[in-house]
Amino acid sequence: MSKPITFDRLIRIITLAIVFIAALALINYLSSVLLPFFIAFGIAYLLYPLVIFFQQKARLRNRVLSIVVVLLLVIGIVTGFFMLIVPSFIDQTIRLESLISSYLTKVGQNKSVPALLEEFVLPYISDYDWLNQLENGNLIEIIKKVIPGEKRSTARSAEATGHDKPELETLESEMKQYKQQDEDVLT
Repeated sequence: MSKPITFDRLIRIITLAIVFIAALALINYLSSVLLPFFIAFGIAYLLYPLVIFFQQKARLRNRVLSIVVVLLLVIGIVTGFFMLIVPSFIDQTIRLESLISSYLTKVGQNKSVPALLEEFVLPYISDYDWLNQLENGNLIEIIKKVIPGEKRSTARSAEATGHDKPELETLESEMKQYKQQDEDVLT
């Protein structure tokens, strides 16, 4: 049932493979330029049923008017969502900061924290000036110091962006120190 491979068919297959590989290379080369178009296509694809609904069911016969109504509706929903979520997120972050600050000022006095957890957290607290960082509002710096995975991703991004090797080696040595500290605390 399969056709025999002739010279003509072989040339067609090779040409098709070369065109396919060239198209993939071109897409890879232009991916930073094409990304906004793909995102816009995805948004348009998702909003198309709403436009049709407003055109047919809501009897807005003008397509441009339907598109404007859908875009205003979506922007309103997204804005409302962020207006509901962002303030509570900020309040909770400020509360977390105050709780951490109060815990750090009462490290030895707070008996509600289990001893094992306190033994795990205490080396990180003693190595770093947490209170000054919290007072200055440097929560990001604290997170970077506590989470060794952040150093790993920083090292990968430094390698990808072509930073010099000594900086990368410094990050890798810091990562090894964090792992060693974790092992020491656990043992």
